Amino acid sequence: MTNGNQQSLESLSSAKGRDDVDVGDGPPAPERSEAAGLEAITARSRQVVDLAGEYYLLYRLDTRDHPAQLCIEAYYHADPEQLRRWRCAGGPPELVSPALLEQTLACSRSMTVGPVEPPSDRVASSTWGRSAAVLAPLTTSHGDPIGVLVVGGERESGGDRSRLLALVETLADDLAVRLENAELREQLQTMRTQLERTIDLQDHVTSVVTHELRSPLSTIQLLAQLLRREAPHADDPNQTAASENILTRADSLERQVRRMSSLIDRLSEVAKLSSSHLELQPRDVDLVALVEDVLETYRDSDTVSDVHLEAPNAVRGEWDPNYLERAVSNLVDNAVAYGEDRPIVITLDSNDNHCDVYIRDHGHGLPEDEHDRLFERFECGGHANSEEGLGVGLWVSRRIVEAFGGSLTMTSISGEGTECHMRLPRRVS
Repeated sequence: MTNGNQQSLESLSSAKGRDDVDVGDGPPAPERSEAAGLEAITARSRQVVDLAGEYYLLYRLDTRDHPAQLCIEAYYHADPEQLRRWRCAGGPPELVSPALLEQTLACSRSMTVGPVEPPSDRVASSTWGRSAAVLAPLTTSHGDPIGVLVVGGERESGGDRSRLLALVETLADDLAVRLENAELREQLQTMRTQLERTIDLQDHVTSVVTHELRSPLSTIQLLAQLLRREAPHADDPNQTAASENILTRADSLERQVRRMSSLIDRLSEVAKLSSSHLELQPRDVDLVALVEDVLETYRDSDTVSDVHLEAPNAVRGEWDPNYLERAVSNLVDNAVAYGEDRPIVITLDSNDNHCDVYIRDHGHGLPEDEHDRLFERFECGGHANSEEGLGVGLWVSRRIVEAFGGSLTMTSISGEGTECHMRLPRRVS
């Protein structure tokens, strides 16, 4: 190696992390990593080859087979004609003994191999390489082997072989980190894909089940109405007790039908909101009037007896009133469920850019570590008055508010209650 090459090798070693070179060539096989970070390492491997060798080979341990096999993932040769022949042949020939590669992996230690000729029958042994080469193992952060980097060639490196060995080891360490990160990203993507498929399947099953349940519920509702019609007249003193008994059972049937219908509607809503974007139809809305209408439905059903609305005369904005009413109603439901029959206070405020809705109960309060969880689907907290909920109300409300371009958060103090804060932009973006 010339002095000029020695200086270049030193500067390359100190410039670890430089990416200002072309990507090294390699096979267009599907197994070659697609991680962009690997290109920089293979490029620096190519620099090492151009300075001190003829080729590099990147072997990756494929654990899908049993036993695991070392497969070439990338390669490069400084001679364009030789590189072309490699490509035409589908890859390089066996330049390093498989036994040497396995030994490098097994001992997790780099080694240099002199230019020793292989046996005449070309059967690999553990002591030969077709040219001088440096072999460096690739290991994960946990010490597990994942591959081998080979830099080799016929050039004499003289006293600088130790320097070349150190540089190849540095490149191998960098490459191992990037390969491990790429594999972790691939695993995370696979897990994400599987999770999305599971959620899609769950939503599909939910949609089918809710559809199939509506027919028998309609039949039960019809039977309850027939019971009412066929009940004996109340003015017949001999049939009064029987009439009251039938009407009581009809009331119970209809109450259960309404409850089940409400649960089915919630499940259907969750499936719809999960599988598609909300098709909003914004128009001018008076937020004060909308909240008043929501509260009237609760007052009519005796669900809320003590609720206070603190608001200016009007708070206007452009929202989809149907979705907004659903979001507010869910938050009031939550306050009723956790308010322990204590007063509920709803406060409205606004400025030129956004409107704020605060819904506060005075119940037991919720632990801070439960806040994020309660905004997930099918999650319920403790201390709830109602056992009928599916745990989707807060999730649906946040989904709607975020579709408006707003935010929904929760604060809670133990023993003092919980407050949900909905912030809406004046206009849906």
